[in-house]
Amino acid sequence: MVQALKMTFGSGMKFWPLAIWFFFMYGSIMVYQGLWAGPFFRDVLGWDKATYGLVLTFIGIGMIFGCPVAGYLSDKILKSRKKVLLVGTVVYTVIWAVLWAFAGQITSTEAYMVIHFLYGFFGGFFVVSYAQIKELFPITIVGTTTAALNIFPFAGGAILQQVTGLMLTTTTLDSYKGVWLFMLICMVIATIAAFLSKEKERVPKAG
Repeated sequence: MVQALKMTFGSGMKFWPLAIWFFFMYGSIMVYQGLWAGPFFRDVLGWDKATYGLVLTFIGIGMIFGCPVAGYLSDKILKSRKKVLLVGTVVYTVIWAVLWAFAGQITSTEAYMVIHFLYGFFGGFFVVSYAQIKELFPITIVGTTTAALNIFPFAGGAILQQVTGLMLTTTTLDSYKGVWLFMLICMVIATIAAFLSKEKERVPKAG
């Protein structure tokens, strides 16, 4: 176990870009869906719980579709884990830019349903990271490697929720926009990390 952990954490660019990416990627989902989106809709837009609860449900619906689509694209169409990861991360980051830039201006529940569906759909592309990391290491330590990677999304959720809680000193639009901007910056860092990540080269099958 100790040797496997040393091989994982000491593997440099094979492991750490994906770990950093996952920290911010899943952390941002937890900050938005898991913590501050509901209070934002209540405090800024004046929605009741039933309304914003329904709207937020579309993030989960998007993920239900996004996760298998990401796997299909990775296996059958693009034949690349990294390319799928990049597509999902870039579009997801653009959605964060929309959430920040138009916070308080978009007031339609239907518009947020569409935004949230896309947020969940492309956010769900994170699933291919497990296959990406698994293929970079010997099969004998793949369980340890995957478990090590899995530390980072939960750490991201725990730490970023605490940080944004300290940032949100008031319930005004400007305070929420400050949190959304911070998440956007985090996702720009995550996008860079995704670009720097490695994947196993696939050898074309003969015939």
